[in-house]
Amino acid sequence: MGSRRTVVAHDTDGVFKTMKRVLAVLFATMLVGQVWAGGIKKMASMMSKVRCEVSQAILQADGNIEVNLRVTFPPNFFISTAIVEFVPVLKCNSKEWLFDNTISVQGESVQGNRDICSFRNGGTFSTKSSIRFKDEMRNSKLYVRAKIKAGNNEIICPDIEVVDGIAPTAPYTSVKYELKVLELREGNVEMEMDIILPKYFFYDETAKVDITPVLRYQFGTERAFASFTVHGLWTKYQNVFTTKSSMRFFEGMRNSELYVRAKIIAGGKEIVCPDVKVADTVIKSSSKPLALNYDYEIDELSEQGLIFAGRWYKTDDFPGFSVRVHKDSDKFFVFFSLYNEEQLGRKFLRVEGKDYASFEKNMAIVNEKFVKWAQTAKSDGVKNFTKTIPVDFGDNIVYCTSGGNWKTKLYAVFEVDEDGDCRLRLDDREIEDPNNYHHSPYLRIYSQKRFGEFCEVMKFDNVMKNYEIMKSKIDAKENAIKNRNAKFN
Repeated sequence: MGSRRTVVAHDTDGVFKTMKRVLAVLFATMLVGQVWAGGIKKMASMMSKVRCEVSQAILQADGNIEVNLRVTFPPNFFISTAIVEFVPVLKCNSKEWLFDNTISVQGESVQGNRDICSFRNGGTFSTKSSIRFKDEMRNSKLYVRAKIKAGNNEIICPDIEVVDGIAPTAPYTSVKYELKVLELREGNVEMEMDIILPKYFFYDETAKVDITPVLRYQFGTERAFASFTVHGLWTKYQNVFTTKSSMRFFEGMRNSELYVRAKIIAGGKEIVCPDVKVADTVIKSSSKPLALNYDYEIDELSEQGLIFAGRWYKTDDFPGFSVRVHKDSDKFFVFFSLYNEEQLGRKFLRVEGKDYASFEKNMAIVNEKFVKWAQTAKSDGVKNFTKTIPVDFGDNIVYCTSGGNWKTKLYAVFEVDEDGDCRLRLDDREIEDPNNYHHSPYLRIYSQKRFGEFCEVMKFDNVMKNYEIMKSKIDAKENAIKNRNAKFN
C-alpha cells in the first residue's frame, strides 16, 4: 500500500501582491526622502534671500546678554514639510555659546506646535533671547545659525556673522536722572542734576557716555547745556554723578521741557541713544522793582563795625547783593557785595567815602550809556559786539574775587551777544578771557531797567540813611547791655 501525499496549494498571486505593496512603500519612502532632501537643499541654497535682523548684543544690568532676533522668509521659499530653526551664537577663541530662545518655524504640512510659515506668502518671526555673561565672552562675536530639517534629513547652514562684540553697557533706559535745580539766577538758567547708572552699566572700563541736557521750548527751539561725560572707569568707585551747568535766559524758555541727549562711545563705535524727558518746567521771573531792605536782625559783622545798610532783592535779571558801611573816626567805606550772608563773600567792591561822589557820578554815566547803546543795538540789529564805556572810576576802588583784595582799575563793559541781547559787565578787565574758567566779573546785569533802579537806590543819601537806621539799632542794643550790667556793678 503506497504512501499518501498531501498537496498544499500556494496562493502565488497573494504573495506577489503583498511583495508589491511592500516594495511600493519602500520605493515611496525612498522617493519622499529624496524629495525632502532635495527640497531642503534648495532652501539652503536660497538662504541669502532670508532677511535675518539681530540687535546689538547688550549686557544687561542683571548680568545677562540679550539680543532681539527677527527673521523674514520670502514667498515661495518655505516648503510645506520643512522645519527651520534660527539660534544666536556667541563665538570667541574656538568656544561658542548658544542663546536660550530660538526661532523655530514649520511648514504647512508638518505636525507640531511651532509657528507656521506659508509657502506662498512667506512670513516674519521674532524672539528675544538671552545668555548669562561670562568673562571669556568679553571679545566675542555674535552669529546666527540656521538649521533646516525635513524627515530624517538635516542641513546646518553656514553661520552668519551679525555683530562684532558685546555692547559694554546696559540698556540706556536703565539710566536714571534726578533733577535737583532748574531755576533762574542772575539772568541765567541754572541746572543741577544727578545721573544714576546701574551697577553693570559699563562692563568695558574704556567706554564712556556723553550726557547733554537740552531745553526745548516754543516753535521747536532748543538750547543745550554743557555736556557731561561719565567714564567707565569711574563706575568702579561710584554710580551717582552730578552735573551742573547754566545758560543765558531767553523769554521763550518760560514754558519749556528738559530732555537729556546721550551718546555711548565704546570700542570705536558711537551709539546715539533716544532722548529722555526729565522734567516739565515753567521758568518764572519776578516783576518786583528793586528795593533796599534793612529790617534785619543785627548780625555779627555789624557788631564788629561792618554795619549792614541794606539789601537789594535778587531778581531774574539782576543778581541782588548787600551794602555795608564801615566808619573809622573821620573815614568811612562802603562795601558792595554779591553775597547777602553775614560775610562779604569772595566778590565785593569797596569805595572810600571821599571817592563816593565820583563813583556815584560815573555809575550814572554808565547807566545812561547802557540805556542809549542798548536801544541803538536793538534798532540796528547789532550782534556779537563789545565796547568799554568811557568812564574813570579812579584808583581807590578795591576789587576782590579770590580771597585777597587790591586796588584796581574798574571797567564798565557793554556787550551784545550772538542773539542781540544786551548786558553790562563790571570787571577788572576790559576783555574777558573765555578760556579763564577761574575768573568771573564782579557783576553782570541783563536789564537796563534793573541797572537804573540800582543806580537810584545806591545813591549816597539812601545808603547813609539806612546806615543810620541800623546803627541806631546797634547802639540801642549796646546801651541796653550796658544798663543791665551797670545794675550789677
